[in-house]
Amino acid sequence: MIGLVACVVTGAFLYAPLLVKLVRQWGADESYSHGFLVAPIAFFLVWQQRDRLRRTPTLPSNAGLVVIGLSLAVYALGSLGAELFLTRVSLIGVIAGTVLYVFGWRHLRIVGFPLAFLIFMIPLPAVVFDRVAVSLQLVASQLGEHLLRFA
Repeated sequence: MIGLVACVVTGAFLYAPLLVKLVRQWGADESYSHGFLVAPIAFFLVWQQRDRLRRTPTLPSNAGLVVIGLSLAVYALGSLGAELFLTRVSLIGVIAGTVLYVFGWRHLRIVGFPLAFLIFMIPLPAVVFDRVAVSLQLVASQLGEHLLRFA
């Protein structure tokens, strides 16, 4: 339990400024306003598994420390390169590593989908978003043109 508390306190201290910026981006950019829903939905998905999580034996794994360490390295690389996407993705890795370290592989398997779902709260890098958005706009306009021809 001490490991969990230490991970949560350290994570809160490290990721608080990042989460504030993330929430501001959700509010400022309508393309990412769905981000406000992702974390509550993921929490709900974990909550639905609460009985299964209680019944599953806790077998902590030191592999969680490796996952946490690698995720913090991704955070450091993202911070040094001013790449918000990497720093934000590292949060999911730290959460997964903490679950693995404190509770074990079985628990991580149970909460794996909700953790993976959290990726949808992270805005894509502008380079990727612009490329995808332009492609989708072209497809939509071509589809609209074809539909108008048939009308």
